Amino acid sequence: MNDPTLDPSRSFGRYEPSRTIGGTSRHDILLALDADSGAEVVLKAAAPRLRGARRKKIVRGLELERDKCLHVAHARVLPPLDFVATDSECALVLPYCPGGDLRARVRTHGPLTSETLAPILEDVCEALVAMHDGDLIHLDVNPQNVLIDGDGRGVLIAL
Repeated sequence: MNDPTLDPSRSFGRYEPSRTIGGTSRHDILLALDADSGAEVVLKAAAPRLRGARRKKIVRGLELERDKCLHVAHARVLPPLDFVATDSECALVLPYCPGGDLRARVRTHGPLTSETLAPILEDVCEALVAMHDGDLIHLDVNPQNVLIDGDGRGVLIAL
């Protein structure tokens, strides 16, 4: 593990966390290596500091997110790759988008031009249509939930 802030005792099966790339009070977002494929992936893991009923609620939320996302097969919606559940850990495994999220992109590079932003927003609209076609409503479309893939295209995190 490269990140000294990561707890080395955290275990996610074949996924080896290398660094923290984000998080909330409920989740840790970890960059990890899939030992089977060699691919970088993202673990959206239940925060270990949560206990009892609050932790159970977060774990159930991750399970629901996985189940909902499985029904939306669209290139602009981030698909779940796997789900890891052990006695001590629970994580949704997602593809890694090397461009980060839209909020970070704007903070790093400043406001985007309309030529850059328009295709990303078109991608987000396509993702929302696909979700709505699958009877899902996003409820949290914001720059942090729009990822930029390796081709500069927008991918919506389906919450």
